[in-house]
Amino acid sequence: AEEAQLSAPLYLALRHSPASPIVERFRELVAEAVQASG
Repeated sequence: AEEAQLSAPLYLALRHSPASPIVERFRELVAEAVQASG
């Protein structure tokens, strides 16, 4: 839960950033983490 709270602001910021392989990979990792904790 704490990790999700810390990563949320960064995730939201990246969502509004130009698409890039790094951002896409990060979003994939976040999605996996969310599903795992869900």
